[in-house]
Amino acid sequence: MKNYINEMKKIMQILSSPADEQMNYIEDMSVDELGLEFDDIYLMLQINNFKELKEKEKEIVNKLNNLFNKMSKNKFLWTKKSLNESLEWKEVRKLAKEFLL
Repeated sequence: MKNYINEMKKIMQILSSPADEQMNYIEDMSVDELGLEFDDIYLMLQINNFKELKEKEKEIVNKLNNLFNKMSKNKFLWTKKSLNESLEWKEVRKLAKEFLL
């Protein structure tokens, strides 16, 4: 079985990075790629009932999932300008940093 916690740590590393590094990572892809990569791993961890996560990590990935779900209702949050300026993306970075602590 694949170790999804390592995959989650990789995407959290990216999500915790400054906007310019995130833009370099996605290159010419859409900003939603960041949310989609998180979502793929989140779903795999969810299927396994989050067994690989500590309680604090589980709480953070659930908060992040809820935040991305709210963000998905506003297409303007999924632009490179918003990635750089919005409070929502600042919150994403904050949660991802907490996960990595």
